[in-house]
Amino acid sequence: MLVLKHDFSRLSGEKVKRVLAIPSLLGRDLMRKFKLIYSEAKEYVALESKNASELAL
Repeated sequence: MLVLKHDFSRLSGEKVKRVLAIPSLLGRDLMRKFKLIYSEAKEYVALESKNASELAL
């Protein structure tokens, strides 16, 4: 199991709200719509839309 911790220090209030709207445990439905991108070396985590019509976070 991989646990990620949010770093809100560089985010605006609106972006913090969007991050907090993501479920803590990524369910199957969410994982079917988005691809989780994680790089420990770059300290980067993102959800990428798998479908061009979806709005990525």
